[in-house]
Amino acid sequence: MFFVDYGIMPLFVQENYPNMRNDKHTPKQAMAGLRKAADLISHGDTIEKCIRSTGTWKLLNEQAMLGCALPSIAVDAHLRAMIQFPAWLGKNSTANKRQRLMRQLSTHAHLKLSANMHSLVVDYVPILHNCLTKPLLEREADGVFEVVCLMNDYYLVREDSEAISELAVWPGKVDPSSKILPKVKAALTRALNKEHRILPYATGDVAKGRRRAQADYEVEVDEDGNLIEKMEEDESGFEEDSDDEDYKPGAKSSTKAKPSGGARGRGRGGASSTGAPRGFKGKRK
Repeated sequence: MFFVDYGIMPLFVQENYPNMRNDKHTPKQAMAGLRKAADLISHGDTIEKCIRSTGTWKLLNEQAMLGCALPSIAVDAHLRAMIQFPAWLGKNSTANKRQRLMRQLSTHAHLKLSANMHSLVVDYVPILHNCLTKPLLEREADGVFEVVCLMNDYYLVREDSEAISELAVWPGKVDPSSKILPKVKAALTRALNKEHRILPYATGDVAKGRRRAQADYEVEVDEDGNLIEKMEEDESGFEEDSDDEDYKPGAKSSTKAKPSGGARGRGRGGASSTGAPRGFKGKRK
């Protein structure tokens, strides 16, 4: 069963082994079993990192034993509830999102703030969050100008204020920005859209344009293994270039030089070049 998905099976064991119970065990025996199982799971995780980093897939059997089989034997119990899905997956996704927000905020405000990402979150983000929300809560629309000036001073955009709200609030606490009235948020958005700012970093629209420009390039490999870049041409532009290449000044058109055979030599009355009338097939005998 481990080899059905050897990436997620150890996570199921890690999520559910603390919930296993055995009525014959004393509390001391139960704690000893949990301690041994946790130690084995950590060894299995170390082997998994070695497999992923070095590609030593022959160690999957050892990972199966240390990450799944031996922890279950060490606990020596059974589940009394349904199997829980690994919560690590959701927490890992949240952690990656917060890391991305931290990098984005640090990149945008690095000209004004002399701190790394972690110091930014611990020292600066709570103060910035208070300065961005307090004027809107106390003075509503009258505090929009103060918030816009603060965002201009630190080169922040609307997405940065949302990132600050998410990074500043710890689990179990209420976000003060959730109490801001919708009309005040709309007024802040309109005020930011009216601002013509020159930011020291690329925005999302510029990144989309770059990706679109890069999509026009086509990379090929020649016989020697060298990369060759080719730019895709527009069909309409290609047709115009081909017409320009075919046209030569002073040269007569081929259609004018060679008339069609059906119209060649035909005169009045539909006579052919031999002078025979239309429909005449030959002399009658």
